[in-house]
Amino acid sequence: MTQSSDPPLSIPPIKRDELSELRILNYEKIGSGPFEVDSELQRFPFPDLSDQLQILSRSQYQETQYLLALRGAQMKKVVHSGEKLYLTYENDQLVFSDVSSPLWVKVLASGEGRTTLEMGVDVISQEGKTLLSQAREVAIGENEKPFKKEDISDAMLLKALEALGEARWWAPDRLFERYEGEEYQIYKGLERLEIPGEQILFAEEGKWFVWKEDRWKVGKEQGLPSALVREVSPYKMEWDVWDGRGLEWTRLTFHRERVRPLTVRMEEVLTRLRQRTSTRISCRIDNRATILKVGDWLFRTERGWHTVKSSYEVDAIVKFKVMGELFIFDGLEKQEGKEVFCGTLFDPMRVEQQIVRLPITQMRTLEHSPSTKKGRSTKIQPPTSSDLRPNKSHRMQPIEDYEVFEE
Repeated sequence: MTQSSDPPLSIPPIKRDELSELRILNYEKIGSGPFEVDSELQRFPFPDLSDQLQILSRSQYQETQYLLALRGAQMKKVVHSGEKLYLTYENDQLVFSDVSSPLWVKVLASGEGRTTLEMGVDVISQEGKTLLSQAREVAIGENEKPFKKEDISDAMLLKALEALGEARWWAPDRLFERYEGEEYQIYKGLERLEIPGEQILFAEEGKWFVWKEDRWKVGKEQGLPSALVREVSPYKMEWDVWDGRGLEWTRLTFHRERVRPLTVRMEEVLTRLRQRTSTRISCRIDNRATILKVGDWLFRTERGWHTVKSSYEVDAIVKFKVMGELFIFDGLEKQEGKEVFCGTLFDPMRVEQQIVRLPITQMRTLEHSPSTKKGRSTKIQPPTSSDLRPNKSHRMQPIEDYEVFEE
C-alpha cells in the first residue's frame, strides 16, 4: 500500500534586501537555552485523603500497627507506622492497590500517642525519571468505637464471642466468703460469668482471659483472641474482646442476674432433731434416719436431699457441675440454756444465703467427743477434698472417673 508524500511547507519567497535583516539560527540548539522544554510537572492537585481513609484501630500488642479502611470499600489493610500504602481508582472509587501507583499514604505514629497521615503523589516517566513528587502531612483521628459484630471478619474471634453470647453474670460466691478453705480463697469476692453448660469464669476489673483450645482461660497470649474485664459496677460488667492481632475488637456488656428468694424451709426438711454428742445430731431427712456431724453438707437433687459423702461430690458442687440448694451443718450453740442446731442454706448459684437456727431435743446422756469452739465449724469441711481444707496428704482423682451422687 503506497502512502501519499508529505507536502512541503508553502513559504512565500523572500526578497534579497530582506536577507540581510534576518538572523541566522542554529536549529540544533532547540531544547536548550531559551528553547528548553521543562518536562517536569510543576503542580498536581491530588485529593485530601484524610476524610477518605479511616484508622479503624491500633493494635493492643504493637502500638505501631494499624487497621485501615477506605470509606465505602469493604477491604481492610493492616500496616505499620511508616509503611507506604498505594491507592488507585476503580470506577471512580478509591481502593487499595497491591502494586505501585502514583498515589500513596503513610500512617505515622508520634511518641506522644498522636497519629499523622502523610499523603503523596509520585509520577514517574517510562524512562524512570521523576516527573512529579509531592507530599504533605495532616493530623488524623483514630476510631475508638468498638466494632459491630457484623463488621468483624476474624473467625476465631467470632467463635470466642459466640461462647460469651449466652453468658450470665452472677454475684460473688457466698460460700467462699463465709467459710475458709485455702485453695478457694483466691476466688473470694470475685464476680462470676457463667457460660451455661461449659464453665464459670471468676472475673474482676483488670483481669485478662485468653481464648485457647475452644475455652476461655485466665491469661493473655498474642496470636489468640483475648478479653479484658474493663469495668465492674453494681449494675453492669463490661468486657473488651480482641482478635489475635489486637486489631478487631468489640465490647460486651453483662447485667447482673437476679436471684429468686430461697423458699426451702429447713425446719420441714430436718425433723426429729436430737443431739447425740457435742458435734453430732440425729434427725430425719426426707423421712430417712440420718446422723449428721458438724461440717456435713446436704445437697438438694431431683430425688431429694443427699448427704455429701466424698471429695469428688464436693468438687462437683463447688464447681457447679451439679446444681441445687446447698445446706451446711455449722454446729451447735446454746441460746438461753437450750441447744440450737445451726447451719447455712445457699441458693443454687450461692448468691443468697440464709442462716438457719433450729431447736433440738437433748438426749439424757451424751457420748464423749472432742468439742469445737461453740460447737461450730468455720471451715468448708464436710467429707471434703484437699481443695476444701488444707490436707496435702490426700490426693484427689479426676471427678470425671466417678459418678456424682452414686448411692
